[in-house]
Amino acid sequence: MRRESCVLFLLVLACSVFLSAPTPTFAQSGFSTNPYIQRGLAFYNDQKFEEATSAFLKVNGYARSTLQDRIQAYKYLGFINVILKRPGKAQQYFLELLRLDPKFRINNVLNPPKFVRFFNNVLTYYKAQRDVKIVSLTPEEMPTNQKLVVKLKVRDGLRRVARLTLYYRLENAPRYFRRNLNETQPPQQTSPVAPVVRPAPAVRPAPVVRQAPAVRPAPAARPAPAARPAPAARPAPAVRTAPAARPAPAAKPAARKDDDSKDEDEKDDNKKDDDSKDDDEKETKPKNRVKGKQPSIERYYSYSVPSLLFATQEKGQAYYFEFYVVAFDKNNKKIASLGSVNKPVKVKRIYVETKKEGPKVVATPFYKTWWFWTLTGVAVAGVATAIVVPIILNQPPPTPTTGEAIITIVR
Repeated sequence: MRRESCVLFLLVLACSVFLSAPTPTFAQSGFSTNPYIQRGLAFYNDQKFEEATSAFLKVNGYARSTLQDRIQAYKYLGFINVILKRPGKAQQYFLELLRLDPKFRINNVLNPPKFVRFFNNVLTYYKAQRDVKIVSLTPEEMPTNQKLVVKLKVRDGLRRVARLTLYYRLENAPRYFRRNLNETQPPQQTSPVAPVVRPAPAVRPAPVVRQAPAVRPAPAARPAPAARPAPAARPAPAVRTAPAARPAPAAKPAARKDDDSKDEDEKDDNKKDDDSKDDDEKETKPKNRVKGKQPSIERYYSYSVPSLLFATQEKGQAYYFEFYVVAFDKNNKKIASLGSVNKPVKVKRIYVETKKEGPKVVATPFYKTWWFWTLTGVAVAGVATAIVVPIILNQPPPTPTTGEAIITIVR
């Protein structure tokens, strides 16, 4: 009985040690016949992570790889990058795994807690970004003189939408028309541009006019100094004796400095160890976007409804345009919708009568017409004639001239 209890105790102790290991690097043996999976597991057990990574990456290119083989390859690729403290790549591989199998979960008993915590954070982010939502940007009322354009915004964080189909018709029409939409550019928000205020040119200071220096008067001549008497001879200085040499100071013990330097080195080492631990913890943690804080990726779609659809509508009467939208993934599975067959989205079309206006004729100014200048010329000629003719007629006739003529005959 004691032997059985001892064996049981040893088994429990071995299981506890196995489960409390920080990062076991051995892989569980599987039944896959994929040669790249087997090669990757062998390198993983030998802690040759670079070789294991290259082997697992070749699983997708192998023609005989099954879905389970690809899931297993992505799982161990994520484990390897968690061990190597590469949270970005580990997150990428776990997201690829969840895209293949959204129901995949990591066993809490057979895998270390470090892997389980990281995968659960990625799973939380995946669930937050996996939902697809379609929002209509089309106004509820539109006049008939404007072209109807259906505008949609799709919030797709993981870009799961592979096909977006629009179904539209007029109200109470017998059937819906179908149209696959293409992604368009997001609408640009135009903001008023502030006018550029140019600084006023700096006023240059007026040049300073320098005045000519004033002419200084010549200094007055100083009188010659009187001759001084020769100084008396000074006695020779006394010879000083050299001072006695002072004793050298006693050497201080260097043990204290050594102790201080050792303490400082130990403090620096401890600080470096703490910093390295903090860095390791930061590196092993996934990025903030794993927690679902990153906003969803928004995609925009639009479709211009042909005008032939509204040709049969009566003038002067409002009518409704109906549509609904369905989003499909790459497996042709419905993942989101806006409206339905029985409850479509409605847009009210208000009839507005458009007046046909002919081409505008711009009249020529009167001062540029030929008749204006003809009448002006005739009027000017008539006025000139009325002024000049009376002046000529009222002038007196010239007076005749009289005189004597003397004729001289020369023989």
